[in-house]
Amino acid sequence: MRNGTGAEYYDQKTNNMVICGIGSTPASCNIFDKNQSHFVPRIGVAYRLGDRTVIRAGFGMSSDPTNIFGLSNRRINFPYIEGVIQLPPNNMSYAINLRQGITVPPNPFPLTTGQVPVPGTAGLFDFNKANFRRAYVETYNFTVEERIRAGWTASVAYAGSQQKDPMSSLEENWSPIGTGTAGLLLNNPIDQRIASTPLLGTQGGTNYNALQARTQGRFSDLTLSAGYTWSKNLGFITPSTVQGGAAMPWLYRTYNYGPVTTDIASNFEATVIYELPFGKGKHWVGSGKAANIIGGWQISGLLSDYTGLPFSAVANQNLNANNSFQFANCLGTPIKTGTVLNWYSPSTFAAPSATAFGNCGQNTLRGPGIFNTDLSLTKRFAFRERWNFAFVVDMFNVGNEVHHARPGYTVQTGTTSANNVQNSAFMNITQIANTGRDGLDQRTLRLSMKVTF
Repeated sequence: MRNGTGAEYYDQKTNNMVICGIGSTPASCNIFDKNQSHFVPRIGVAYRLGDRTVIRAGFGMSSDPTNIFGLSNRRINFPYIEGVIQLPPNNMSYAINLRQGITVPPNPFPLTTGQVPVPGTAGLFDFNKANFRRAYVETYNFTVEERIRAGWTASVAYAGSQQKDPMSSLEENWSPIGTGTAGLLLNNPIDQRIASTPLLGTQGGTNYNALQARTQGRFSDLTLSAGYTWSKNLGFITPSTVQGGAAMPWLYRTYNYGPVTTDIASNFEATVIYELPFGKGKHWVGSGKAANIIGGWQISGLLSDYTGLPFSAVANQNLNANNSFQFANCLGTPIKTGTVLNWYSPSTFAAPSATAFGNCGQNTLRGPGIFNTDLSLTKRFAFRERWNFAFVVDMFNVGNEVHHARPGYTVQTGTTSANNVQNSAFMNITQIANTGRDGLDQRTLRLSMKVTF
């Protein structure tokens, strides 16, 4: 359907969707052909100090690779897709029956003029024609690495990055506090829009700064690696009921900026691989049938210990401001009790007034950390030199630890209201955290066989 056309944007002055590439409108809409020349240098330096120490530093820039048509489903934008909502006259009635059918919206095709009138109830995605920006990322690091002995190294590093003007969906049809639907910016005599109108724009940049330490070494049949990261990742969060936040642009920095939802402040990871000293090429039982039986065994393990993810304490006193959402009020410093039913003491939070955002702020609290150990046992053997087999036994979450999710989140992408101060389950952490294992958090045993030839 987009053959020969580009994107589209909403013209508030005429209440029309302008289709790029039709009529007098160029395929780029004079939006996406801006800032096509990007100076993205990369430089790295390494200096050896003696025969044991190496110092490295690097800096690089890259353009934002975000697919604008894939961001927030802009590839299925109006007028190519139009949703129809049929509302009943009251709560005790139905909207339509099968004989009546749905209200069919006007057919905009063929798109001969490139200007399509937009119903006020039709959702759409918009681009900022006057101020479209192409984002870019800067990364930089400084590392000192020391060779302690042959096969054993250690390093300490600073690593940082910042993203300038990252793309974000910003609601442009918002209303000031206390005005509700009547106060929506686009609910005017020309546009008469009450539907959501996300704008592809930017709230501001994100930044990451970290101190990293690592050591790794091989000692005969034993290989060890350990690393620790102390970091902070700050950015702008899209307002929602689970995050809080303001839709008013001048309040972005005040209410939408904070640790990003994936920020891990402290992270320790360690791995170990041990090849049993039996079998061909090893110290013990290096030949014969016994070498084939007791040789080729390997034990490996992974230990993870990291702090909890951030979350916001929110409220729903109703600001009566479309697309803005309240935080709770923090009554002094929140007290962490660390229990399943009250991760933080509810007594240190309260609901704000109906005209206030609340003072707890964006992602100022931390959920439970994660401690986990995985083990693996592998047996390798060959058959007639051509066929190689590996039988593997994996055990995940060896200690059968319960990994609780932060209040307001679940193991899936869905959310709860456990971070809402007005909810009876406020500060409840009975949900399970998403550790990347499809919801399988309990101790799990997996058997597998690998064949190579």
